[in-house]
Amino acid sequence: DWVRAAARRTRAGGTVTLIQRAERLPDFLATMAAHLGSLEILPLIPRRGRAARLILVRGRKGGRAALRLHDGWLLHAGHDHGQDGEDYTAPTSDVLRNAAALPFPA
Repeated sequence: DWVRAAARRTRAGGTVTLIQRAERLPDFLATMAAHLGSLEILPLIPRRGRAARLILVRGRKGGRAALRLHDGWLLHAGHDHGQDGEDYTAPTSDVLRNAAALPFPA
């Protein structure tokens, strides 16, 4: 089990961040909560007006804060893919291309 292995290898107070399909959220949260606390959910929204298909879930080893659901992270600019080439939003491109920090709010 990935969650258990990651939690075992994390120091007290450290975080584990994993990506999962949105439809698996209930089972995934239960698994995460069994090994980590202070869970945070960040939906990854493909385009404005569309439902998130992927989610990032972050947990803190030894954390005791309540579950937090953050505003979704918009991945692509525009409502559809109208042309060839990259159409990531600037913050998303920064994460993917420049190793910027993940967008979890503080």
